[in-house]
This record gives sequence, C-alpha cells and structure tokens, in this order.
Amino acid sequence: MLERPAVSKRLVLYLDDTLFHRAGPKVFGAGTWRNAVRSTGRHVVYARSLNLVAICIRVDPPWGGMPLALPAAVRLHKKGEFTMPVLAER
Repeated sequence: MLERPAVSKRLVLYLDDTLFHRAGPKVFGAGTWRNAVRSTGRHVVYARSLNLVAICIRVDPPWGGMPLALPAAVRLHKKGEFTMPVLAER
C-alpha cells in the first residue's frame, strides 16, 4: 500500500499528543494533564491519564479522497522529563 516516496515528493509527518484515560496508583506514567477537548477559553479541565505522543505519516490514497495519517511511533510523555519535540526526535 505504501510506496517509497520519490525524490520530488515530501514526506509529511504529523506530531500530536492525546490523553489515554487510564489512572490509578498502579498505572505507570499517569499524571494530571490539561484536557484540550473539554476545556474552553475561560474554564480549564484537567484529567488524570496517560499522555501519549504520536508521530503519524501522511498518506494520500491513490483512489483520492481525504489523506490518511498512519501512526509510525508512539511514546509515553511523562511529567518533568522530555518535551514533545524531543520525544519526536527520539
């Protein structure tokens, strides 16, 4: 399904973080994170969960339509450690 990109084409990568709602005293890496989906401009909502950073490769399907974002790597983002861009480099 995936072809090796030609020299003239660019490889587009997307970097995103998402909350994976798992919490508790035995869950490794769980922390309190700002929930961007439930927060508004005036009201900030926090959630206790895992924060996963994902790098996705953009694929334009040959049949047309919306481009697809296929996950290539996922890392756990822990409080007080590496930032998102540093995790993306690793």
